[in-house]
Amino acid sequence: MNWGMICPMVINMLYVEWNMDDYGAVRFEEGREEGLLMGREKGLLEGREEGIAEGREEGIAEGREEGLLEGREDAARKALAEGASVEFVQRITGLDIEQIKILKEN
Repeated sequence: MNWGMICPMVINMLYVEWNMDDYGAVRFEEGREEGLLMGREKGLLEGREEGIAEGREEGIAEGREEGLLEGREDAARKALAEGASVEFVQRITGLDIEQIKILKEN
C-alpha cells in the first residue's frame, strides 16, 4: 500500500463528508425559512380575505339598519304631518318619544 496516496484520499473524503453535512444543514435552514415565509404569506392572504368578507357583511348589516331607521323616521314625519299624536307615532314606528319630538320640531 502506498500511504502517500491514502492520506490525501482520506483527508479528501473527510473534507467532502464535512461539506455534505454542512450543505445539508444549510439546505435544511433555507427550506425551513422558505416554508415559514410561505406560511406567513398564506396566513396573511387568508386573513385579508376573511377580513374583507367580514367587513362587507358588517357594512351590509349597518346599511340595512340605517335604512330601516330612515324609513321609520320618514313614516314618523309623515304621520306627524297628518296630525298623529307623538304616542301613536311611537307605537307604530317603535322610535323613542324624544326622537319623535325632535322630528316633530324639525
